Amino acid sequence: MVLADLGRKITAALRSLSNATIINEEVLNAMLKEVCAALLEADVNIKLVKQLRENVKAAIDLEEMASGLNKRRMIQHAVFKELVKLVDPGVKSWTPTKGKNNIIMFVGLQGSGKTTTCTKLAYYYQRKGWKTCLICADTFRAGAFDQLKQNATKARIPFYGSYTEMDPVVIAAEGVEKFKSENFEIIIVDTSGRHKQEDSLFEEMLQVSNAVQPDNIVYVMDASIGQACEAQAKAFKDKVDVASVIVTKLDGHAKGGGALSAVAATKSPIIFIGTGEHIDDFEPFKTQPFISKLLGMGDIEGLIDKVNELKLDDNEELIDKLKHGQFTLRDMYEQFQNIMKMGPFGQIMGMIPGFGTDFMSKGNEQESMARLKKLMTIMDSMNDQELDNKDGAKLFSKQPNRVQRVARGAGVATRDVQELLTQYTKFAQMVKKMGGIKGLFKGGDMSKNVNPSQMAKLNQQMAKMMDPRVLHHMGGMAGLQSMMRQFQQGAAGNMKGMMGFNNIQVDYRAKLWACNFCYQRNQFPPTYAGISEVNQPAELLPQFSTIEYVVQRGPQMPLNFLYVVDTCMEDEDLQALKESLQMSLSLLPPTALVGLITFGRMVQVHELGCEGISKSYVFRGTKDLSAKQLQEMLGLSKQNVAQAGRGPQQPQAPPTNRFLQPVQKIDMNLTDLLGELQKDPWPVTQGKRPLRSLGVALSIAVGLLECTFPNTGARIMTFIGGPATQGPGMVVGDELKTPIRSWHDIEKDNAKFMKKATKHYEALANRAAANGHIIDIYACALDQTGLAEMKCCTNYTGGYMVMADSFNTSLFKQTFQRVFNKDMQGSFKMAFAGTLEIKTSREIKISGAIGPCVSLNAKGPCVSENEIGTGGTCQWKICGLDPNTTLAVYFEVVNQHNAPIPQGGRGAIQYVTQYQHSSGQRRIRVTTVARNWADAQTQIQNISASFDQEASAILMARLAVCRAESEEGPDVLRWLDRQLIRLCQKFGDYHKDDPNSFRFSETFSLYPQFMFHLRRSPFLQVFNNSPDESSYYRHHFMRQDLTQSLIMIQPILYAYSFNGPPEPVLLDSSSILPDRILLMDTFFQILIYHGETVAQWRKAGYQDMPEYENFRHLLQAPVDDAQEILHTRFPMPRYIDTEHGGSQARFLLSKVNPSQTHNNMYAWGQESGAPILTDDVSLQVFMDHLKKLAVSSAA
Repeated sequence: MVLADLGRKITAALRSLSNATIINEEVLNAMLKEVCAALLEADVNIKLVKQLRENVKAAIDLEEMASGLNKRRMIQHAVFKELVKLVDPGVKSWTPTKGKNNIIMFVGLQGSGKTTTCTKLAYYYQRKGWKTCLICADTFRAGAFDQLKQNATKARIPFYGSYTEMDPVVIAAEGVEKFKSENFEIIIVDTSGRHKQEDSLFEEMLQVSNAVQPDNIVYVMDASIGQACEAQAKAFKDKVDVASVIVTKLDGHAKGGGALSAVAATKSPIIFIGTGEHIDDFEPFKTQPFISKLLGMGDIEGLIDKVNELKLDDNEELIDKLKHGQFTLRDMYEQFQNIMKMGPFGQIMGMIPGFGTDFMSKGNEQESMARLKKLMTIMDSMNDQELDNKDGAKLFSKQPNRVQRVARGAGVATRDVQELLTQYTKFAQMVKKMGGIKGLFKGGDMSKNVNPSQMAKLNQQMAKMMDPRVLHHMGGMAGLQSMMRQFQQGAAGNMKGMMGFNNIQVDYRAKLWACNFCYQRNQFPPTYAGISEVNQPAELLPQFSTIEYVVQRGPQMPLNFLYVVDTCMEDEDLQALKESLQMSLSLLPPTALVGLITFGRMVQVHELGCEGISKSYVFRGTKDLSAKQLQEMLGLSKQNVAQAGRGPQQPQAPPTNRFLQPVQKIDMNLTDLLGELQKDPWPVTQGKRPLRSLGVALSIAVGLLECTFPNTGARIMTFIGGPATQGPGMVVGDELKTPIRSWHDIEKDNAKFMKKATKHYEALANRAAANGHIIDIYACALDQTGLAEMKCCTNYTGGYMVMADSFNTSLFKQTFQRVFNKDMQGSFKMAFAGTLEIKTSREIKISGAIGPCVSLNAKGPCVSENEIGTGGTCQWKICGLDPNTTLAVYFEVVNQHNAPIPQGGRGAIQYVTQYQHSSGQRRIRVTTVARNWADAQTQIQNISASFDQEASAILMARLAVCRAESEEGPDVLRWLDRQLIRLCQKFGDYHKDDPNSFRFSETFSLYPQFMFHLRRSPFLQVFNNSPDESSYYRHHFMRQDLTQSLIMIQPILYAYSFNGPPEPVLLDSSSILPDRILLMDTFFQILIYHGETVAQWRKAGYQDMPEYENFRHLLQAPVDDAQEILHTRFPMPRYIDTEHGGSQARFLLSKVNPSQTHNNMYAWGQESGAPILTDDVSLQVFMDHLKKLAVSSAA
């Protein structure tokens, strides 16, 4: 915080006493002069500074002090005492009463940070176990309710407000009454900002106060106004009974000292101070601890309070275990919990004497906390056996399936679980060594109990064991934390492979390395001159199979975002869309280039940057334009891109372009332009659809970027409210009596416009992909919009496809906002203009890839003749990437010149991904993997043991979905069945013609049920789905990672009941019980189902009765878990709340395995589950038939 500068100056002045040999009047005056100067710089009132000086001098009489007294200590104490008086109003602060309604009303100036501070205070009390809520009675400032709503949602705090009611008195009264009836303990009312000269607003403030009768009125004061806050605070106090003050923005202005002292003069106690923008940057204010902390003396009182909250007295068992060198995963989890409870690391370090408040930077602090939360989420998915095992890592290594189960439960990749286990192993090893050090846990001064040589050895062990990223967050071991090396292209620039542990042989003496892909010997680059067997670069360490390089050469290009907006929609939808687009401008970096194209019957390309006038070029929606024609009409040029910004690592200067302008230049103009957009003015005759020229608009967007920013990262974000009805790309006519095509029409070849439209959009997708441009489609309408024809636009370019009922739904709004999510470094979680190249050893050939990519037609000896998906190449273009983007790559094992593959050798594969980072940098990520060869006849046990059934299921599923795009559905199912039968015959253990003897090893046991659910999934079954819905489902399945893909195939089902904590249950009809609540996650939907008995209790209102509080908690538990998923997943799933007999219960019934149907419902009523009215076969029948076919001699 900026006040820390004041503290350092005063501390330096006080320390000057220690340098003086004799403390006399001259030394005292010099010290007081420095202290007073520091206070005046902090805008403290000169009268108060003068009074402080006089009081200190009056308290210190150097002549009368006995010679034995420590004069330095007495002077320092006198200064400390006067500084405390400077900010202490001498009035006891208000405190809320637990168990009753405490109404807190916030008042203050405009821009003082009231709304944010309301949320901080509510969050502060919520973390301490209070039931808190927020009310927005600010109807004066536009967007106030949206801000409070967003803050409250993020902090999970209930809120109340209104978009329609304009009387703040009514809103405040209704909100308080509502939350009083629900027994909330802390009810916070946010009011409009006002100035002491605004009489009408002050009168309104008095009316709100009379209506809600607050227990505490808090004046929120901006520290940046310094001494001026005294007059403002007094004005508010004269009008309403201001009982407390919260000072904000103490981290951002040097006038904070003046503000604190001025408020103290009003005799209103300061209860909290805001020290940053984050929700945790909020501290209780106590005068003595505050001054102590300010002067670097720490806040021992606050630190003790933090520690007491943790109840560390219960940790005697842990201390005993540490003495014996024992440390389990549960112990590690509990210590993480203690760290999280204490709050931000920076605040804790500031409480320790000798550490400043700026000990740890804000970015490192937030990244550390996020990392801890992720590790704790993984451990939440472990069972008691895994958490309490004395060596949990060995348990997981012996049973690898545990890693996959935990990863699925936590929603993370298996590598994240492995990383946690690696960290646990390092901590456990460190504890084991600490337990072996004599006297370490005897208490007292550790330096006396531990031998110095042992301590030095322990420090070395810690340096070796700690994760470099953790050391980086702690500010030490700078040489270890660099996981990204600056890539310099040296002698290996023309190599087939890049350096990796699994693909090279190293000669350290000659500084040479041999590539296992081409067997060529190469010199190391100059930057690697110092390598040796004991000093190896990351590329040669086995744990770093993936290395990412930052390419320093070349200019950094700005990001490009081109909005293509449909105006043929209802006013409500259009208004919601405009607000979302205006919001997105605030999320873009200042240097990003933005353009706007709108379309209805005509297409308008808007010229941005025109002051005081809206200017656009209008094109007919019935005629397509080539890139060359568009270039001539709009006067576009490519030369600007090539000429701008030559220096390395310098951001590319935005080229001169009237249609794509930097956000920082046209932010306000574009916001106004979006706000002025109106519904398409062309009249629509009754019984007809509006004429929508989507195909031409998208063609112009592709051509515009093609002419101005070829081979540069760009997003075309297309927002459509209905199908294209005219011109190239139209998918349906304008007559409403003619419905848009269905699957039945497509099967009968009766889709009049489909082939021509698909061809048009494929051509656009290929043009965009060739230039590295991404096409996103946000389709929001109740009817189909033509996604089936346009799917190639997103599938070829790696763009997003989002489908919702309206632009005014939270599904669209939240999903669109998450597109602009940022990582810990403040960069977008998106990448542009990527390419993937795969290199293989001689025994492996590449058949193809399936996912959001296009072929670069790069032939080579490693390319197989048998193509799968996008094949015939070893290089692909991936225009858009995000952290979840995944490709399925298929390989073929071949024998060179019919020679046998040498057993005991290793086959190697290297993936080289180049892309443009959202920061503008070019990066190269290299992943190298190698596996031992095994003979399929003699070593089949080794192959079985290494089988990854989850990954194999997704690879087969992607291949099946790819075939479904061009083949008949029944043919694809028969092909899938044949492959499953062959797998069972190859790896099953059975006797011929004896189905009961069939056994599968543990590594194959789940694979058949994955195939069972895949056959029933919407990826292969089009019944009851429109072509657009099928395209949407398939699009996301083809790009998501393994964990999310498995959820799509086999949804996760959790059960909530009074019989125990929530638990995962079988996706089976037997899991549907009357006294259960089920939570089903299908990726696209989050469904909560209430059993028959639970639904009756809920209708009877038991949850509202105090004696049935446990039932209320039971109802709330699945809602809280569902919100966790809804807040993080992209795209946001549909949220469904249903019950037994409800119409939407069909979504659950269609997914579960129908083990009980109307044909075998004799067990119903015996707590055995609900019958499903279906003729589909159950998993048991499917498995019995599979075993019969697998063991058959005739098969």
